[in-house]
Amino acid sequence: MQNSRKTLIPVFEVAAVALVLLDVALGFASAWAAQQRDAARDLLTDTRRRVLVDRARIASLESFQAQLPDAADQIKEFQSDHVSPRREGFLRASQLVRDLADKSNVKFAGVSYKIETKQEAPYSVRLGMEIGLEGPFSNLANFSHELETADEFVVVRSLVFTTQQTGKLSLKVGADFYMKP
Repeated sequence: MQNSRKTLIPVFEVAAVALVLLDVALGFASAWAAQQRDAARDLLTDTRRRVLVDRARIASLESFQAQLPDAADQIKEFQSDHVSPRREGFLRASQLVRDLADKSNVKFAGVSYKIETKQEAPYSVRLGMEIGLEGPFSNLANFSHELETADEFVVVRSLVFTTQQTGKLSLKVGADFYMKP
């Protein structure tokens, strides 16, 4: 009986160690499989989101492409009928800037005009302006947003924020105006 115990105990010890090692190996394999499953799920979710964004972008581009034939006619009409004489254009542009400055509650510091000397055609005259403003950052940002989204055709060329010696914030805006009659 003693002999059989001496023989069986090492066998059981080896079997117990083998079972513990098998349990540890299965635990690691299970954790690895769960990690792979979560990574695949995240990749699938991200791919679905990108597909939805791309579909929305495609729909937007298709609607833009459908409007392109009309845009060419509108550009011809704009070039031939809608560009104002220079004096009237600068007057209306400066009035627009003053109204937007009042609406945004910023101090209008001045304006300078940039006149195009080289004219190839009557519709290619640009009404360039440099606008100086002073005020808090949020009001200056509101002004620049209002200028970019104005009813008139305005191309903002530059925005430069600077601080003055008095500590106030100023904004210098370079813009080209294309005014409707």
